[in-house]
Amino acid sequence: MKYKILIAFAFTILFSGCSRNFERHWTEIRTVKKGGFNALRDAWIVEEGIPTDTFTLALETSDPLTTPKGTFPIALLKGEQIPLDERFIFAIIDPLSGKIDARFEFQMQEDGKLKIYDRNGTRIENEIPLIAAEGLIVAKPIVYAVASKEKGAVATAEFIPYPLETKTESGAHASLVVTHPMLTRFDLRADGFAPHEKIKAVHRSGDKEETLDLLADENGAFLLPLNPTVIGRLGGEASLILIRENEELCIDYPWGARLEKKTFEERSVFPVLFVVNRGPEEIDAHLVQNSFQHTSIY
Repeated sequence: MKYKILIAFAFTILFSGCSRNFERHWTEIRTVKKGGFNALRDAWIVEEGIPTDTFTLALETSDPLTTPKGTFPIALLKGEQIPLDERFIFAIIDPLSGKIDARFEFQMQEDGKLKIYDRNGTRIENEIPLIAAEGLIVAKPIVYAVASKEKGAVATAEFIPYPLETKTESGAHASLVVTHPMLTRFDLRADGFAPHEKIKAVHRSGDKEETLDLLADENGAFLLPLNPTVIGRLGGEASLILIRENEELCIDYPWGARLEKKTFEERSVFPVLFVVNRGPEEIDAHLVQNSFQHTSIY
């Protein structure tokens, strides 16, 4: 009897897995493909991608962008060591929901230009302007990804448009990152401390207060999960104090519905310029300015 139950359980798991795969394939069959671009299949490739260091993706600040709606700092998203004539996928990942939005495919050409494949067909570009504006939450990251369509390797870069962070003159740095879809869990990321330094943390939320003894690693960094939730409340205010021998780091932060409210109060747009195998000195500021004119920032 025991073996029959185990076999039945195994078949249930197998059938469930097959059903999910069948549903995925059936959805793909019904999805209209345009311009040689299949967003659903590309999302699977990114999801199953193996992290690599043969090519990289990094984010840095660049010259500000002036528009009729104001001046905005540009986030320069740089793909490096991308091989020529190999098809790549560009995607945006929501790390909380796991949703992967495959935006387009691209191919690096010998003349330094990008051949783009998307829902509208194909075109040639020097760089790709993007606008981060919808669905943004304070302290919630956006993950950009590029993946080799043939080899399945993937590189990622994290962008937090509205950071919650603090830094001291000594170089100690602490930031909060949302880790739960209800905006009720956070990770404290800290660095710039002395190797193996002892730190005391005092966390307050509502009437709750807890004191923790922490220890930095050999690189002077540590990670601390935080749960500010209070029973019966959908949101609130919390605070964290990191106590060192000669200084303190303090972060006051909202959670839950209060975090959404803070996002609404700070609402903005963030221009992102995606470039491949090019440094800032190789980017024509005038062309960049023109390239954003067809985006929602204007």
